[in-house]
Amino acid sequence: MDIDPTQAKEVREAEAVLVEKGFVKSSDGRWIGHLTVSGPSVEVSVTLPAEFPYRVPEISIDPKNLPRRIPHVERNGKLCIIPTTGVLIDSDRPRDIVTDCLARAEILLRKGLSGANEADLIEEFLAYWNPSCDGGTIRSICTAETPSREICLLHHQLASTGKDTILACDNSKAGGTWLSRASTPCKQEESGWLHFVSTSFPPPNFNERLLTRDFVESVKAHSADADCQAFKAWLAGHGLPCTVVCCMRPRVGESPLIFAVTFNRAVGKNRQEALKGYRKQSLPTAREFAHTLRQPITRLAVDRLDWEYLLPRAGGSIELRSKTVAVVGCGSVGSLLAEKLACLGVGTIRLVDNDALCPANVHRHVLGVEHLGKNKAAALSSLLERRFPHVTATHKAMRVQSVLIDEPEYLLSADLVCIALGDETTELWLNDCLRNIVPRLHAWVEPLGIGGHVLVAGLLNDKGCYRCLFQSNAVAGLHNTASFAKAGQTFTRSFAGCAGRFTPFAYWDADRTASEAARCALAVLSDDQQKPMLLSWCGDPAVFLGAGFVCSQRSAMFAPGEVKRVYDFAEGMCRCNKWTKTA
Repeated sequence: MDIDPTQAKEVREAEAVLVEKGFVKSSDGRWIGHLTVSGPSVEVSVTLPAEFPYRVPEISIDPKNLPRRIPHVERNGKLCIIPTTGVLIDSDRPRDIVTDCLARAEILLRKGLSGANEADLIEEFLAYWNPSCDGGTIRSICTAETPSREICLLHHQLASTGKDTILACDNSKAGGTWLSRASTPCKQEESGWLHFVSTSFPPPNFNERLLTRDFVESVKAHSADADCQAFKAWLAGHGLPCTVVCCMRPRVGESPLIFAVTFNRAVGKNRQEALKGYRKQSLPTAREFAHTLRQPITRLAVDRLDWEYLLPRAGGSIELRSKTVAVVGCGSVGSLLAEKLACLGVGTIRLVDNDALCPANVHRHVLGVEHLGKNKAAALSSLLERRFPHVTATHKAMRVQSVLIDEPEYLLSADLVCIALGDETTELWLNDCLRNIVPRLHAWVEPLGIGGHVLVAGLLNDKGCYRCLFQSNAVAGLHNTASFAKAGQTFTRSFAGCAGRFTPFAYWDADRTASEAARCALAVLSDDQQKPMLLSWCGDPAVFLGAGFVCSQRSAMFAPGEVKRVYDFAEGMCRCNKWTKTA
């Protein structure tokens, strides 16, 4: 096999294009040439990376040679002509790659020098701000909503690196909870200020020495008077130094950019001038602040860990933060479902299970070996709160029957009850108890990969419940008509007698079912699903059939991998026909 890791042929073709366009190769390997951009030509350098043609050429300029600052230029002068990830490059056309990149560079320079894309500077605010942060990086879980207000700053040590940092939070309770779940103790607490900038302004330049005066003037010119007065009043009581977290929306409706500064105390001659006529202990903050205007501020980068920022990036919904979901049964399907609900943004998750995690279930459960022997609901609630600090996860380490008798509101006050017990008898009992009092979702997986199901019920006064799926006859007895397995068969296996019996299914079968259940839960919580529904997904029956089992007639209606939703599954004689919605 002829392999050329250096792609010499493609590089030669690319270099030929550069020669044709008048570029000359320098001693350091760069190609120097000029691009004509509506006026004087601009000198640029082109570097073919070692991975070319699987990476595009790097085109750079010296920003000092331009008459004005333009967007999409990195600190080292590299032009951002194409995204660094997610781009499909046709490596078989090296000449076209170079030609296209040069054309993109010309367009970028033309727009920049004419001011046509000046607004893009604001979009790139953090790209200019963060690399020049001499004060390091802090974290923020503050709600990025108005008004401007006092916040809490918790000094702590990063568990991963041991470095000291700050967590900005709306209040000490919220921050303390977050740090506790992250197993990081708070070392010091102080107050800070969260300031909303009403209209956006361009970023300072790379490495620009930003004076207090210049920064304050920019923020003041783009902030509401009320916010500025509120900060002034807070500063008078707080004193210097102080840390201010700034929120600024680049455009209306867009997620805010968040950055921070520390206003330092007056030092040197500035402090001496400020102290004239005053004792150190009685120096008014306003006077000291006025004498810091010629001093530089300390820039801080901000890592956002707030709901409003994280959830949309992960496909979650901020609206779900106010929702409460109970998960009854924390086995394979239930634990995976609870994890997905937390990822979606559900604010409160209530867990019910009286069983402990046993070794046989480790490979198909969210909990790992460190939780062996622990109650599944208790261990899972702790895990969810550590992984998702914004989630409140509670648990009841008891049978669901006891919960409904002793603390019924634990389930009845939830916005949705998800049942994943894998115990049809108990689920039928729960179905009859919950009726139409609270929306619920049943999720179960069938043996040996033949499929899984999710049933949504308890919505409005529409008929259709878990019991509607069950029929009884003299041969098979009571059985689930939704099943892909023919009734009357026994699937449980045992490696340790009666106490060790289990239903054989793989992790991905549980995960597939939990994923479908999470989507259904999202639809219910978002009011997009308002009718009872049975969702079934069909797997490959080969292993099931190979083990000597028989599929049901219903399974013949599905192709492997197919998902179907049924809305007219209600049984006319089922007791759910007499249920009414309870307010």
